[in-house]
Amino acid sequence: MRKKLMPSNSRHRQRRPPRRQRPKPSGKSLLVVCEGTTEKEYVDELAKCIGNPSVQIRFCPERGTPDKIIELARNECREQTANRNPGFDEVWCVFDRDDHEHFLGPIQTAIDRCYFLSVSNPCIELWLLIHHREAPGQLHRDQIKRLLKRFDVGYKKHVRFEAYRAGIENAVRVAHRMDSEAKAEGGKPFMNPSSTFYRLVSSIASRSSSGEFVDGWEWLARYQ
Repeated sequence: MRKKLMPSNSRHRQRRPPRRQRPKPSGKSLLVVCEGTTEKEYVDELAKCIGNPSVQIRFCPERGTPDKIIELARNECREQTANRNPGFDEVWCVFDRDDHEHFLGPIQTAIDRCYFLSVSNPCIELWLLIHHREAPGQLHRDQIKRLLKRFDVGYKKHVRFEAYRAGIENAVRVAHRMDSEAKAEGGKPFMNPSSTFYRLVSSIASRSSSGEFVDGWEWLARYQ
């Protein structure tokens, strides 16, 4: 009687299912450089809400003027190159108009370096405010902050993201409308009131291929 041949170890190994590859993050890789904790906290929580783990955030420990933010972005990109790390799909500089003496110059520098800009005029609190209501018109930043406290009583430069999560679509809609109206009227960019933060929201929720968004954020296509 012939003996049954046992399968060899090599053949047995070949029959094992291939090792699963870890799925790549669906969103873009972004470097976001902010001027303060408010922006940093909001962007951090937004990226978690959207589900994009490829967002790296840096902020100026000292007073973050526009020129310092853009310089920090440049240094971060240089460090990535020096360490032979993959570059970012996009680099974003996030700051307010406030009373910065040097504003237009840094904006042009950022554009020349192909950085993206998220600018709120007069302040980031405008972006937070329009989560809850329509645009208030041209106001000083102190007035904007007082209005915001009607909706977020304990606001003190720290963001309770749960107080804003439900209003993200309203904020994007209002900011997009202000932007569109300013362009239609021939106004200069970043005028009071305005916020291009909505563009950063869209970018965090975008897939690497253009025109597509991560699941649940497809509504952003209406505001491109």
